[in-house]
Amino acid sequence: MKKNNLLIKLLTLLIIIAAVLPVFYMPAYAVEEEYGTQDISDHGISEQGENITSSESETSYVEEGNNVFDIVPKGYTLKAVQTRSVEFIIQYPPGQPTGNVTYELKKEINNREIVVKRGTLNKSQKKITFKDLELNTPYKFYLTKVPNGYGKPDGSVAEFYFDNDGIHFTKGESGIALTMTTAYVHFIVQNTSGLPVGGVVRYALNKVKGNQETQIKAGTADRATGKIILEKLEWNTPYKLYLRTVPKEYERPNDSVAEFYFDSEGIHFIKGSTAVVLKKNNEQNNNGQDAPLEEGQYYGFTGEDSRIKISKEYNIATGTDAFCFGANKDFPNFGNKAVYNELSTSAETLFQLAENPRKKNPKELYDSVRKVIYYCEMHKKELLTDHQLGSDAFWFGSNDKEKGYYKALQEAIWYYSDSIDGLKSYSSGSVGYHIMKKAVKHIIQESEKVSDEDMECVKLKMYNSSMLGDHNSPLQPLIAFEIINKTDIKVQKVNKSGESLEGAAFRLEKLGDASFTPVEMGNESAISDFTFKCLDAGEYRLTEIKAPSNYIPLEEPILFTIIEESSGVFKIKLNTENSKVTLEEGTLTIKVANEKTVTTEITVDKKWFRADGTEFHPQDGEISYNLIQVLTTEGGESSEKIYKSGETLTSQDGWQKTYSNLPEADINGNGEKGICTYYVKEILIADYSTSYSNGSVGESEDPSAAALSSGTITVKNTEKMKFILPETGGTGRGILYIAGVFLLGISMFLLGNKNSSFYECLHKKG
Repeated sequence: MKKNNLLIKLLTLLIIIAAVLPVFYMPAYAVEEEYGTQDISDHGISEQGENITSSESETSYVEEGNNVFDIVPKGYTLKAVQTRSVEFIIQYPPGQPTGNVTYELKKEINNREIVVKRGTLNKSQKKITFKDLELNTPYKFYLTKVPNGYGKPDGSVAEFYFDNDGIHFTKGESGIALTMTTAYVHFIVQNTSGLPVGGVVRYALNKVKGNQETQIKAGTADRATGKIILEKLEWNTPYKLYLRTVPKEYERPNDSVAEFYFDSEGIHFIKGSTAVVLKKNNEQNNNGQDAPLEEGQYYGFTGEDSRIKISKEYNIATGTDAFCFGANKDFPNFGNKAVYNELSTSAETLFQLAENPRKKNPKELYDSVRKVIYYCEMHKKELLTDHQLGSDAFWFGSNDKEKGYYKALQEAIWYYSDSIDGLKSYSSGSVGYHIMKKAVKHIIQESEKVSDEDMECVKLKMYNSSMLGDHNSPLQPLIAFEIINKTDIKVQKVNKSGESLEGAAFRLEKLGDASFTPVEMGNESAISDFTFKCLDAGEYRLTEIKAPSNYIPLEEPILFTIIEESSGVFKIKLNTENSKVTLEEGTLTIKVANEKTVTTEITVDKKWFRADGTEFHPQDGEISYNLIQVLTTEGGESSEKIYKSGETLTSQDGWQKTYSNLPEADINGNGEKGICTYYVKEILIADYSTSYSNGSVGESEDPSAAALSSGTITVKNTEKMKFILPETGGTGRGILYIAGVFLLGISMFLLGNKNSSFYECLHKKG
C-alpha cells in the first residue's frame, strides 16, 4: 500500500513539473490571441512597436534585430517588450559627396530638453545607434551640423519614446534624408530611336544674367549612356545648354538645346527638356522624334523621374504615367523602350494580365484596382502630407516630389495584381520603409470604402508587350488611367400638363464610344424620375423604349451633348428639336412629355348554348382568356402581343366585361407607328366547342377572325353532343356486359368437356 502511495505521489509531482516547467523558458514576449485581424504587411517581420502576426502556416519564426524569437503558434500575435535602442541612418542623394555630421540626442523632462548624447559621424559612417534609453521618456534627435552644400534641418529630425510595446515615433522616422541646397540636372543625348548617339558630344553650360551669357562649365557627354550631369547649380538663375560638337553623321543644333532655372519647386524648362534628341543628316521624321507607331501601339519605358511611361513618342521627359501589373516580370528600363500594344478595356482583360490576382473574380479585381486609383487621386494631398509620402526620403536627389506617392500607388496595385502583402520596392531596413508600409496599408483599407459610382470615374487603359526584358524574360504588362470628370443627368417623365407619369422606360447610349455600356432604366419598376449617373462629356442618344400605359411614346430618340465648361462643371445641349422635350433651366434635367393615346373600347360578351341549340346561363364557374393586340403599320406589317393575360369572366360579371382606354395606335419594337385591333382567345373548356364573332363577320373557330378596333366580341361556347347516357340511378349497359361474359364462359366449358352430353350431342353425327 505504501508502495502504491509513493508511485501516486511521484506521478503527481511529474505532472506538476511538466505544467510549470514551460514558464521558466517562456521567451521575452507577450502572446495575445488575435481575432479577425487583417495585416497587409510582411508576415513575420515586425516594424518597431508593431505586432508580429504568424502566417497561415502552423508556426513561424520571427526575427527582430539580432534576436530570434521562438516558434509562434498559429493564430497568435507577438509583441516585443522593453526595446530600448534605436538606430538612425543618414542618407545622402545618390552620387553626392558626404561629409561630417554632428548630432545631439535630448530627452524632455518637465518641459525642459536635456542633452544626453552628442557625437559626430565621419564621411565613412552613416548609422547612429542610441542604446539603453529610458521607457516612457520623450526624446528628440537633432542634426547640429551637416556637410557644405546640404540644408541643415530646422528643429528636430525625429521625436520618439519607448514603452513596453516598443518604439513610437511622434515625428520623423529612423531614416534621415539630407537634401542639397544647390540643384542638379541630368540630360541625355539620344537619337530619334531613343538610343545614345555613340560618339563624342561636347557641351557648354552658360549662366544668363540680363542679356549676357557666361560659360560656367564645359564637358563631354558619357558615350555609353549619353548622360550630361550638371551639379551645384544656383536657384533662381537662368541657364542655357549648348552642344558644341556632335558625331559627323548628326546635325548639330545651332542654338541652345535647353533653357531652364531652379526654384524651391524644382526645375522649370523655358525651352527643351532633359531629353536632347539629335537628328541624322537629312533625316526627316516627326521633327526628330520617333515616327508614329501603328494604330494601337505605344512605347513603354522608364522616364528620367524613374516612373514607368507609356507614349506614342519616346521621350524620357514626357509620357503618361503607367504602372506595372506583374511584379515578378521585367520592367522597361531607363533608356530602353519596348513596343506595347493597347488592349481592350474590360475586366476580363485585366484579369488575364494578372499572374496571381488577389480577387478571383474579374469584375472584383477590376473594381478594386479602380477604387485604389480613385482614392489615391482624390486624396493625393493628404497622402503627400499627412501620410508623409512627400517626404524627401522618397525624392531626395530628384525633382520629383511626388515620387513617394507614385510608389505607394504602384505598391497598392501590386497588392491586387500579384497578391503581395508586403512591399516590393522597399526592404525593411531602407529609408522610408515604415512610412511607405503604413501609407499602402491605409490606401488599401480606405479604398474599399470608395462607392461604385465614384469608381466608375476611373478609366483604365491596358498594354502588353511581346518583347523581352533585360533578363530575357517577358516584360510587365502596363496599365494607365484617366480620371474622368463626370456628372449625373436626370430625365423626368411628365404628361402634357407637366404632371409626373410612371411606367416609362428609357435606354441611354453614348455615341462613338464602344466602351460605354448602354443603360436601361424603368423596366424593373414604375418610376417617373430617371437618374443616369457618372456620365462624362460627349454625345448621347436617349430612347424611350416604353411609354406609360395609354400614352404615346416618342417617335424619335433624343440626341443631346454633355459639355464640360470647366473642370467638373457641365451643361446639356439638346440636339433634337421636339416640343415634347425640354431642359429644366439651371439644371441637368431633361423633361419628356407624353400625349395620351386616342383610345378605344372593346366588350367581351360570353354566350352559352346546349347541344340542341338552346341558350342557357350558368350560375357558377368561370372562363379564362387573353386579350391580344394586333399592331399593323402603314407598310402592312403586323405584329401581335398579349395585351392582357389571364383575364376571367364569371356569372357575377353577367358573363360580360368592357375594356376602356385601349390605345387606338401604338409603336412596334422597330419604332414604327401602327393601328391597333384586338381579339380574345379563350382557354379551352372541356366538352365545349368555341367560336368567335364581332357582328360584322360570321362565327369562326379562329379567334383572330373576330379582331376589331372597337365594339363587341362574342365568344360562343356550345355543349358537345352526348350519346346513350344512363338514366339517373340506373345500371345502364353494365348488366348486359356481365350477362354476356357469364354465358360465354358456360359455352366454352361445355364445348371443351368431352364427358358432357352437350359435347356428345355436337359430335354424335361424326
